[in-house]
Amino acid sequence: MENKRPIRRFVVSMNNQPIEVEYRNPDDKVIGYWTKGEWDHSLPYQGQPFGALRVWWIPQIPDSNHFLVPVSSIQEAAKVLDILADYDLYQYENNIKPDYSNAGGLEVFVKNDGRGNPAWEDWHDPETGIEDPREYIEFLKKNA
Repeated sequence: MENKRPIRRFVVSMNNQPIEVEYRNPDDKVIGYWTKGEWDHSLPYQGQPFGALRVWWIPQIPDSNHFLVPVSSIQEAAKVLDILADYDLYQYENNIKPDYSNAGGLEVFVKNDGRGNPAWEDWHDPETGIEDPREYIEFLKKNA
């Protein structure tokens, strides 16, 4: 089995605040870039294989400042979503945040977004129509 490096994240910060985050895949290609609250949406498309998956997360709604986490499977996506939700709840319950309203989901990179362009769109299982990765994993367990 070939040993591949995991996806790596490079963070540049100022005054303990991230100002740039670059994500690189195991082949050292940039697959995501965030700077000062804005994602460069052109970069995640470069070199992305169709079917690639990523989790998106907004820690505080209505703030549109979100981040993306590349994942390799539906199971990994479900785990990342659970971790992020648990972390937000932990911060709230331990008075780190006074309140929170978060949102997250899973996207897949598709060849055709309906207008003939490659793009990221919300993931769903085409056979069942299930949109929630956790619900899909439970479905698979029950029907194994």
